[in-house]
Formats: sequence, structure tokens, C-alpha cells
Amino acid sequence: MAFNIRGVIMTDNIKKCLKESINNSKYNGYIDNIFIAYNNTHEIDKLDLFKEEMIIDSTIYNTSFKKVNKLQYNIERYYVNNNGVYDIEKDNCKLYYYLKLNPIKVINSLDLFYLKLKEIEITKVKPKLLLHSCCGPCSSYCLSYLNKYFDISILYYNPNIDTLSEFNKRLDYQKKIIDCLGYNIPIIVPEYNHNSYLEYIKGFENEKEGSKRCYLCYKERLCKLIEYSNDFDYVTTTLSVSPYKNSNWINEIGLRLSNKYMYSNFKLNDGYKASIELSKKYNLYRQEYCGCEFSRLESSKKLK
Repeated sequence: MAFNIRGVIMTDNIKKCLKESINNSKYNGYIDNIFIAYNNTHEIDKLDLFKEEMIIDSTIYNTSFKKVNKLQYNIERYYVNNNGVYDIEKDNCKLYYYLKLNPIKVINSLDLFYLKLKEIEITKVKPKLLLHSCCGPCSSYCLSYLNKYFDISILYYNPNIDTLSEFNKRLDYQKKIIDCLGYNIPIIVPEYNHNSYLEYIKGFENEKEGSKRCYLCYKERLCKLIEYSNDFDYVTTTLSVSPYKNSNWINEIGLRLSNKYMYSNFKLNDGYKASIELSKKYNLYRQEYCGCEFSRLESSKKLK
């Protein structure tokens, strides 16, 4: 009899060997998932790093791990072919999987984003990330979340902001939150040019917040982000932390512009709530409008 476990044919003999290898251990609950080694080692201790992310075949869930080439017993060897495991001897031998980490390059979904973070935890190698930031408060959670995984630089490019004084005020608080968090993160600040924004959204000025005007605003800033991407492994933006921003639009634009764009949705897992708490903790200026004169006018009407 054979069991089909996550697309892999698993014989009774293999299942028995697995149970005998890790019987009465904390890994016993994972037997059916056949995850018991990592990164070309026999370190069964590392099982809990992977759990459901570690799968025997890279075609399943588009995972970051290559297909197993061979499995080794204490006294026997056998091979895996076409997703099947065949001709296994059951001599009470310990069973090990030889797996090779296949680094994720393109991060175009939320699942791959989380899997990339797991990969970074394992390899201890931080990719270089250029993070577009709209302001200090929105970046606060994003920085605290991403800093342990990436070598971050910030691109502060926001020509949508209606005045130079407002632009500089938000920039000052962007610098403040970096200092408050104790990070050494450089900031790239292209020249402020509000006219470029007005030209970019021309014809859509009078549309409401969340309209095509906002779509074009996202696009202009992400296009600039890609222009600065040469020296970085990945780029992404803090914009998705806000519940008032359309994350689907943001990710669709970014992924269309470049394979370096990293899918993200920072409002998940109470990211926006965390940004508010960090802003209060460090006394950050939280603006009442998105940035442009049109959002300022709409916000002022709502406050009346």
C-alpha cells in the first residue's frame, strides 16, 4: 500500500522508518509531512524551522527547495524519481533527506515573501533592499519588521506632497524614526518637484481619494524607485501599510515595472496599528492628509 503525501508517493516502509527514526520525539506530529533535514545536512533539530515550507518537490507550491536527489540510510541508499520513492528496505535504519536550498529570486506573491524571510533566517545573508518611504510613521513598522532580514536603504521620493515645507517636515520625521529605532539606514532624497506630480496626474485632479489619481501617484513614485534599483537586490514601498492605500494596485504596478520589486502588504498582522503605536511612542508627526493638495482639501471637508 502507498500513501500520497503532498504529491509524493510514500510506501508503508518509508512511513515505518520515519516513525522509528523520530518516534516519541517532538517531531512525531510532522511525520506525514516528511520534513526531517535541511540545507544539505542531517540536522533533524532544524525541522521546526521549516514545518510546512519544506516540501520534497519544488513543483509543489513553487517552493524554494529543489527536488530531493537521493536519500541515505545507515546501510542503504535509494533514489527519488518523478515524484515517487521506490524500492525501500525497512532494516530499522534512520532516514535522512538530502535537500539543497534554492534561493528565491523573484518575490511576486505573499507566500514567496514569507518564504524568503524564512530563507534569510536560515542563510543569515541579508539582501540589499531599497525601501520607498512616504513618511516616518508609515515606515516605522516596516523598518522594525524588515530590518532583521534586509540591509535597508530608504528612497524618500514624494513629489505629491503639496509644499516644500511639508515635504521637509515629513523628511525630518523620517530621519527621527530611524534614529529612535537605533538603525543605521541611509536615505536617498531626490530633488523635490511638485510640478512633476501635477503633470503626471493631469486630468484626474478632481477625482476622489482612491481613484485613478492615486493610481498614477503610486506609479510615479514606484517608477522612480526602479530608477534607483541598480545596486539593490530588491525594492518595495511602505505605501501598503496604510488601509487607505490600494495594495493590489501598488503590487501590480511594482511587479509590472521590475522583477526586483518585492510583493508586500505591510498592513497585515496589525502592521498599521503597530505604526500608530510606534508613532505615539516616539512622538512622530502624523499628517491628516496623504500629501497632495487634493487629499488635503478632501480631508478638511471630512473634518468639518
